[in-house]
Amino acid sequence: HRHHAMDALIIACATRDHINFMNNEHATRKGKSKEEKQNIRYDLRSKLCYKKYKEGSDKNYNWVFNKPWDNFTKDTKDELDKIVISFKQNLRVINKTTNRYESYKDEKGNLRIGKDGQPKKDFVIQTKGDSWAIRKSLHTPMPYAKISVEFEVLAITDCFGKIDSVINQDFKEKLRQIFSYYKNITEANKETKIKTKEYIKHYEEYKKVITEIGRINLLKEPDTEKLQKIEAQKIEIINKLKSYDKYLIIEQDFSLVQRIAYKSNSAKFRRRQPITGLANRGQGGIKTVEDAIKLIDKVADFKIREDLFKHLKECDNNLERAFSNEGLEKFNSKRKVPVYKLPIAESSTSRFAVGNDIGTRHKWVEADKGTNLFFAIYQDINSKRNYETIPLNEIITHQKWRTTLSKEEQKNTPLIPTKPIKGKLLFHLSPNDLVYVPTEDEIENNNQIDLENLNKEQIERIYKVEKTSGVECYFTRQDIAYLITQYDAKTKIGELESQNKLQTTMSIDRLKIVEFCIKLKTDRLGNISKA
Repeated sequence: HRHHAMDALIIACATRDHINFMNNEHATRKGKSKEEKQNIRYDLRSKLCYKKYKEGSDKNYNWVFNKPWDNFTKDTKDELDKIVISFKQNLRVINKTTNRYESYKDEKGNLRIGKDGQPKKDFVIQTKGDSWAIRKSLHTPMPYAKISVEFEVLAITDCFGKIDSVINQDFKEKLRQIFSYYKNITEANKETKIKTKEYIKHYEEYKKVITEIGRINLLKEPDTEKLQKIEAQKIEIINKLKSYDKYLIIEQDFSLVQRIAYKSNSAKFRRRQPITGLANRGQGGIKTVEDAIKLIDKVADFKIREDLFKHLKECDNNLERAFSNEGLEKFNSKRKVPVYKLPIAESSTSRFAVGNDIGTRHKWVEADKGTNLFFAIYQDINSKRNYETIPLNEIITHQKWRTTLSKEEQKNTPLIPTKPIKGKLLFHLSPNDLVYVPTEDEIENNNQIDLENLNKEQIERIYKVEKTSGVECYFTRQDIAYLITQYDAKTKIGELESQNKLQTTMSIDRLKIVEFCIKLKTDRLGNISKA
C-alpha cells in the first residue's frame, strides 16, 4: 500500500519536461539508427539531470535526475514512515440469495403456455427454503467418526497413578518396582523426569560411539589403538546406562521406554489414513523416528499399533528401512491381513456434527483453514482479559438468528455470539484489523493517546491481526510487508517468532499485544479513531 503514496509523490514532482525527456529517451535509444539518435533531447538532459560518477572513476558515469529539493530522499522516507496501512474488510459470512431455475410452471404453479399453444419454459424465482449463501467453507471435506478407544498412551512419568491399568504386564511390574523407591507420586514423577533426561544424554553418546566403531571397522587398515580406546569408552557408557535400570524401563538394546499404554475408555475422533503416510518424507510428512512414534501412538487399533512398533524395533529404529515403501511391504508380508489404511484417532473439543439427521449426525468435522474470522476479547470483574476464537458454525447460527430481530435490536446485538461467563465483551478482532498497543505510561493514563496525531514511536506500536487459534492471536507490525528472513526451525533464527508472526510487541517493553491492545478504526480518508 505504501507504494501508492510513493507513486503519487513522484507524479506530483514530475513536470512536462520530465515526461518529454523520458518519452524521447524511450523512443530514440533502443534499436534506432545513428541518424535517429541525433534527435535525443540533450537540452532537457542537461536541464533535468546531472552526471553521477562511479566510485573511484572520473570517466564512468550515469545521468541521474536532479532531486526536487536537497532533502527529498530523507523527507520522503520520514513521511512514508508516518503512513498507517489500512485494509478493506470483507467479513460477510452469510447473506440472502435469489435463486432462479427453469420450469414449465409459473410462480403460482400454473402451466405456462406459449403463443404457439405449447408448454413454455421460463425462469422462476425459488421460494422454497431459506435461501442463505455461506461465504466460507463450512468444514474440512473428510468427516471423522466418533468412537470409543479402550486404551490411552501416556508418558511414563504420568503413569504412576495408573499402574493397575497398564496393559503390558512386564511394564506394570517394573513401574511398581520403580514406585517403591519413592514416597509419593509427585516425587516419583519429578525424579523420573530428571533421570530420563540424564539417560537420553548418555544414550546419545552411546549411539555416537557405536557409529564411530562401525566406521573404523569399515577401513582397510583400522587404527587398533584408537579402536581400543573407543571400545573402553563404550564399556564405560554401557555401565552408566545399566546404572539407571533400577529407576527406568530399559530395553535390551538400551533404548528407553518413554510412553506406555494403559486401559481406558475415552471418546475420540477417528479417520482412516493411508499407511503410506509413514513413507512420506516431504512437507508435513514423517522425517524422524520421533514423528513416526507420535503418529503410531494415535493408531486406534492396539494390535496394529504394537505390530508397527515391533516392526520399527526389528529394523533397529531405522526410519528408511522400516517405513519406506519397501519396508511397509515387508511389514504387511508378516501379517495375515495386510494393513493399507491406519485408523488414526485424536481427542478434540473443536469438532462438531455435520447435522442432526440420521445420515449426518454420526459424521464429525472440524473448521477449515482460514475460517477463524472472529476473536473475542472479554474483561471480567477483576479487569483480567479472557479470549476465545469463535467457530464459524457458531457465527453462522448466531447471524441467522440476528436477522430475525428488528433493526433497533440488531444495532444493540453484536455480530458474534457472546459468553457472559467470560466477562464483558470489550471488542472482537478479525484478520487485517489494526490495534494500538499503549506504552506503560499510556496504560495508566489513556487520555495521553491522541490517535489523530500519532508520532513515529506510536505508529510503530500499531499492529495488524494475522490469524487466531483458540485463545491465541497472532500479529505483525503494520509497516511490515514481507519478511526478509523467515523463521528457521533448525537454527531458531528469524525476524519474528516461530510462526513468522508476533504475540508480543517489537519494542523493548515486550508487552503481550492482546492483553493491552486497543482496536482501531480507519475511514477511507485515513482518519484513525478508537473502534
